[in-house]
Amino acid sequence: MERSEFFDQETVDDVTVITLDGKEVLDREKLSELREAISSLVDQEHPHKLLVDFGGVQYCTSEFIGVLIRAHRRLAQDNGRIDLCNLQPTIHEVFKTLNLDGTMFRIHDTRGTALTELQQC
Repeated sequence: MERSEFFDQETVDDVTVITLDGKEVLDREKLSELREAISSLVDQEHPHKLLVDFGGVQYCTSEFIGVLIRAHRRLAQDNGRIDLCNLQPTIHEVFKTLNLDGTMFRIHDTRGTALTELQQC
């Protein structure tokens, strides 16, 4: 498992998994660095399947949702995808309200169910 300032990263079979550090997602001052870290991961490693685990995140800014949308667009150019898991109900509701749940992102209750689905596609 690799550790960056903003997330832990590991590969499970052919799925790249990043587990977010909730404190860093909340820190607006570090958002540009987090955006750069995710962009770098997408641009350098070209994961075909990326799972973002929100397990430690209690709140998500609209700016961070924008970071995920940009990452999704980059991966989609190569037929890649981003799935999300372990979202707090309030964060999940935001994704539903923005019509991102099931359209741009597949959202799973648990990491296990997300990995199972991603490994089958």
